[in-house]
Amino acid sequence: MKTNTNIDALIIGAGPVGLTMASELTRYGATCRIIDKLPTPSPFSKALGVQVRTLEVFEDMGVLEPFLEEGVKLVGINLFGDGKKLAHIRFDALDLSDLPYPFGVLLPQSHTERILMAHLAKQGGAVERPKELVRFSEDAGGIEAVVQCADGTQETVRAAYLIACDGASSTIRQTLGLSFNGDTYKEAFWAADVMLREALPGTEVNTIFHPDGVMMMFPLRPEERLYRLAMNVDTGEPIAERPKPPTLEQVKDVLAKRAPFPVEIAESHWLSAFRIHHRKIEQYQHGRIFLCGDAAHIHSPMGGQGMNTGIQDAYNLAWKIALVQKGLAAEEFLESYHAEREPIAEDLLKTTDRATRGATLRNPIAQKIRNRIVPLVAGTEAVQEKMMRTMGELTVNYRESRFTAESWKVRGGDIAAGDRAPDAVLNNAANDDTVRLFEVFKDIRFVALLFAGANPDEADIRHLRRIARELREDYSSVVETRFILPNEDFMRLLEHEETPALIDASNHAHLRYEASIGASLYLIRPDGYIAYRSLPADIEGVIAYLQNVVGIREAAQEAVFA
Repeated sequence: MKTNTNIDALIIGAGPVGLTMASELTRYGATCRIIDKLPTPSPFSKALGVQVRTLEVFEDMGVLEPFLEEGVKLVGINLFGDGKKLAHIRFDALDLSDLPYPFGVLLPQSHTERILMAHLAKQGGAVERPKELVRFSEDAGGIEAVVQCADGTQETVRAAYLIACDGASSTIRQTLGLSFNGDTYKEAFWAADVMLREALPGTEVNTIFHPDGVMMMFPLRPEERLYRLAMNVDTGEPIAERPKPPTLEQVKDVLAKRAPFPVEIAESHWLSAFRIHHRKIEQYQHGRIFLCGDAAHIHSPMGGQGMNTGIQDAYNLAWKIALVQKGLAAEEFLESYHAEREPIAEDLLKTTDRATRGATLRNPIAQKIRNRIVPLVAGTEAVQEKMMRTMGELTVNYRESRFTAESWKVRGGDIAAGDRAPDAVLNNAANDDTVRLFEVFKDIRFVALLFAGANPDEADIRHLRRIARELREDYSSVVETRFILPNEDFMRLLEHEETPALIDASNHAHLRYEASIGASLYLIRPDGYIAYRSLPADIEGVIAYLQNVVGIREAAQEAVFA
């Protein structure tokens, strides 16, 4: 048995979550290995939906373009019931001008994994397969894991952290003896990737409520009339058993009965059956072991949240591990992973459970009530916009986390520390090129946005310059700074200034950050969420946050976060 040299993290499982984790750790300069027990990637389509926030995550990672090129842009939802259309929701008809990607993307999971594997390869990484975790132990210095290779040989791997991305049947979770609390829905679900004889809308999902159950139709390759059908069925099989895959004839029978419009299947590409569970562990971190994605939480696929939530688990954790491993943050800062991500899954289990139970109602009276309420509620633009933002995971926030803070003198407002930092288009004062805040956030450090306010005076600018200078001098290894000015007139006050300035001529950035009232400061985390904010801009507050919450010290200045 050979022993590997120390690495920062050993990742178990090479699905979308594990691949995101490996790519992000590598981007932040941490060392990792990722193994998977399957000899080859799964060829099956499985999860389909890539939500709006995940598209933003992929942009930050530098892997967005293949998803936009290969996926189907989802801009609409049709809801049917009682044999007629109950509601038609078009995202492109809503006011979503603040979003760079006001749509979801439908792409088979096998394609998502291929894209992420190629991205990891560009970074110099690769999935090691087939390799299986046999056992592991933890000591004060890290994790010692025994990995078995295809030829039967074993290797001992030393890692600072072990990360479980090994799915709903997680070996790591079971070895730790963690309870996977929750339940299983009684009815089975069938999934079928089929070629239809008729063309359906190529950018919209059809959700059909029928007395026998719900059926959903997703465009995969609409130009080829390839669609995913998903439907709940009462097969009579024991709930403890995995349901048998349907035959093509069985799927055809359900389609013929439930579809409110003429549609026939020409041929099938994939037929599958599964049961829906809603389960979650209580604690995401156990010493030096972290659980992500389906290893930590599984729930109904209603709304397409599962894979996206797992990817964002990894996105939340990777930069924190890198920060700690480089000696730039305290070990205790890693506790923020559980503190922030566990409540998200808890809320997700509740909302997807309500949606699933509502979609699969069997009581005829309850079905009638649902079908009458749907067009009344879903017919309003306000509800449609809220639905889109919630489903797109744009409303996910860490406001209640003890790892965010703010000193904001104005009460109320729509934004707070812990929220996703909004995008905005500004002008680069140095060359007058346009630049998006999301492009600025691609820096792997924290970003301090120094807003001058809508009507600053010279004292405001001098104050912001002092803050920028102190952050550069003491925290440049972990914090990048930018001035946000209302117009170019104030550039004369920034002569010989090292911190770049962005011009917010349209005032959009100031409005979205509610910063028009005066000079303010926003500290944006590497994952694009607001870590700290202050109005008026306060250097003492941001330093207190960096030192007391993250654990960053001025002495860490010599370290390189790259």
